[in-house]
Amino acid sequence: MVVKVGSKFFDKPDEYFSIIDKALKAGELMTTGWYAPSKGKYANLEGGEGGPCGETGLPYGLIGGHCYSVIRTAEHDGKKFICCRNPWGKGEWKGAYSDASEEMTDELKEALDHANKVDGTFWMALEDFVQVSKRCAFLKQFGPTWQCSVLRGHFTNDVEKGRAKKDCQAAEDNEISFKKGDMIEVTEIQGFWSKGKNLKSGGDPGFYRSKDVEIQMKNVLKITLDVEDIQEGEPLIFAFIVENQLMRREWAKRKADGLNYKDKQQPSGLIFMFDKNGKKHKGMRLKYRHYWEYLDPAKAPWTIYMAVCKGKGMRYNAYGYARHGNVHLKYHEISYSNFLDEYNS
Repeated sequence: MVVKVGSKFFDKPDEYFSIIDKALKAGELMTTGWYAPSKGKYANLEGGEGGPCGETGLPYGLIGGHCYSVIRTAEHDGKKFICCRNPWGKGEWKGAYSDASEEMTDELKEALDHANKVDGTFWMALEDFVQVSKRCAFLKQFGPTWQCSVLRGHFTNDVEKGRAKKDCQAAEDNEISFKKGDMIEVTEIQGFWSKGKNLKSGGDPGFYRSKDVEIQMKNVLKITLDVEDIQEGEPLIFAFIVENQLMRREWAKRKADGLNYKDKQQPSGLIFMFDKNGKKHKGMRLKYRHYWEYLDPAKAPWTIYMAVCKGKGMRYNAYGYARHGNVHLKYHEISYSNFLDEYNS
């Protein structure tokens, strides 16, 4: 299971560090990548030498489009550090706390058990790491005692509809107009712009701003996750994975020039979790192929609602994992209106 921890922790570095530290101590394999940030002290700096296969050279010796290992964490004198390694065995971070920096004192080298040599291994202060790390991804390892329950299904490929939230007048020939309350047949969802047809006024499909139409989602899932014979404090995991859109090789037309571009957009939507007492645990946005969450087995059975937009008939798997005992997943038929009723009850 690959889990991404990204920019939402930019302003919460201690929380970011805690997640990474916990994953490493649990024996999980972790990687990261780098990018040139648009804000902070590393923004708008010139890049360095690129990689041997055309990878982008970033400031301070880092390489973009390349995977680095995250191997250790440490704290010293109230400061948090993360140790990474370039698998090429060379090409290291050249900023603060790098091998040759003045911050990497003999005392700190001893505390971090770090040797000053060219081996691709380097330490970064947490505040620098969160500035330039694109994300962390870690692989959850499941041993032979883990139990797993799986649900397999697919989203509908039906045309979705939405209700206009405001009056909009087309500004260009390839756009559509509508009044508040009009029903729109949605044919493409492309981010800021979507494409559809006004069912009241008729006419050809055209573009409109996505935020101006509320989709009435046809893809609504209700799943219960229950457990048996699990001791207090044991982990319980719910995970969800969707078919890889890149493998479908689909294309869409850009509004700006009408040219085709590769459709990389995965189904998106919302995930809501409620414990056995009906208390909402959290609401999360489904943006990637993968989603997962640790849940408290003492609060099972858990009810998971998912409302997904632009399902495109794609396959999905839902998983329940427990290290000991038994875990059960069950699918329940539910309509969009019933989902709204249950969620708001």
